[in-house]
Amino acid sequence: MALSGTEAAAKLEKGIGNIKNVLFCLNIIAFILGLILFGMTMWVRFDTDIQTWVEQLLISDFYWGVWILILFSAISVGVTFLSCASTITEHPTLLLANTGAQMLCFVLGMVGAAMLKDYSTYKSDIQPVIRRQMLRLISMYPDDYYATNVLKTIQENVGCCGADGANDYIGLKRALPAECRDTVTGNCYFHGCVDEVTWTLDERCTWPIGIAVTQCFIHVVNSVLSFSLLQAVQKQDEVLAMYNR
Repeated sequence: MALSGTEAAAKLEKGIGNIKNVLFCLNIIAFILGLILFGMTMWVRFDTDIQTWVEQLLISDFYWGVWILILFSAISVGVTFLSCASTITEHPTLLLANTGAQMLCFVLGMVGAAMLKDYSTYKSDIQPVIRRQMLRLISMYPDDYYATNVLKTIQENVGCCGADGANDYIGLKRALPAECRDTVTGNCYFHGCVDEVTWTLDERCTWPIGIAVTQCFIHVVNSVLSFSLLQAVQKQDEVLAMYNR
C-alpha cells in the first residue's frame, strides 16, 4: 500500500529524529573521550621520567605518536561542535562537511595510535634504538662521567641491567655496577633495560591508545550517520516538494 505524502514525510521525520538522537549521544561521548585523551597524552608528553628516558636513550621518535594524538584529541573535541551544529540545522553543506571531518579524525587518530603503538611496545621499532644506545653507554662506562650517570639513573629508576641483561657488561669486559642489583635481595636484575623501558612505556600508553581507537570507531559511526541524515533530509525535501505541487 502506497503511503501518502504526509505519511511518507512523517516516516522520514521519525527516522531523522532517531538518527539525530544517536548523533547527539555519540557526540557527547566523543567530547568526553576527547578531553580525557587530551589530558592523558599531555601527561605522557610531559612526564618527567619519560622525558629523561627519551633524552638519554635518544628515542625522540616516541613523541611523534604522542603529538599526533594530542592534535587528534583537540580536533576531535572541536568536530563534536560541528557535528552538533550540522545535526541541529540539518544544513546539507554542514552535514557533508561533518562527514568529511569525521573521516579526517578517523585517519588522524589511527595514524597516531599506530605510531605510538609502534614506538612503545615489546619488539617494536624503538627497541633497537634503545639497545644501541645502552651498548654505547656501557662501552664508555666507567671512564665517561655522562655515560656512567645515565646508566646509573636508568638502571636505578627502571630496575634493569644493561641492554639485555648483565651479560652486556661481561661481554664488553666492564665491571657490573651496583645499580644492576636489587637493593633488597642483592640479586642482579634479570631483565635488561631494553625490555623494562619498553614495558613501562607500553603500560603508560595503553590507555591513550585504547581511547584513541575507540574515538576513531565513534568517528566512523558519526560519519556514516551524518551522511545518512543528509540523504534522509534530501529525501524528505523531495517528498514534500513532490506532494506540494
